[in-house]
Amino acid sequence: MMDRELERAYQATYRANNQAAIASQRAAYREANRDKVSGQNAAFRSAHREERAAASRAYALAHPGAVQAYQRRYYLSHRADLIAAASEWARTHRPEANAASNRRRARVRDNGVFAITARDWRRILQRHRQACAYCGRSGVPLQQEHVIPIARGGRHSVGNLVPACQPCNGSKGSKLLVEWRYLVIPGGSFMDIHGRDEELR
Repeated sequence: MMDRELERAYQATYRANNQAAIASQRAAYREANRDKVSGQNAAFRSAHREERAAASRAYALAHPGAVQAYQRRYYLSHRADLIAAASEWARTHRPEANAASNRRRARVRDNGVFAITARDWRRILQRHRQACAYCGRSGVPLQQEHVIPIARGGRHSVGNLVPACQPCNGSKGSKLLVEWRYLVIPGGSFMDIHGRDEELR
């Protein structure tokens, strides 16, 4: 028992006195065995996913300032790469990106956020026969449109969503329906929005 304790004490003293040399040796090993180390790390993360997640949550709760500072430093040093990655994800996952943006806008305004599933959105589209709820155009990309805009206190919920084509959605913006119909397009015509006369239903 005494020999083991002496060995541990010697190792601790050696590590304390040779930190730079040990770090250099480890870095050289990782560089020379990159694939092996990467595979071992991936296997460890996969086998201890829940434990690592719990430890990360506990650390974040105990050290919120340190975590925020680290995240800020990481963002500033990788800003261009992060923005490019986010833009690419939004481009290839447009429905999910639009839904996330809508949830965030509603959360910021504290209007209330309700999960809108893909099934919910399909039902809304079917209810409107896969057409814009305002001009009736079909066969065009449809966006999630808030009848009562989030900027005016509307909620991101099934009851406040309709499908709308981009021209209608962009033209309506943060206006209430009555404002849009009778102030922006007096006479009830979509001529200015779509470039041709499409009468309101």
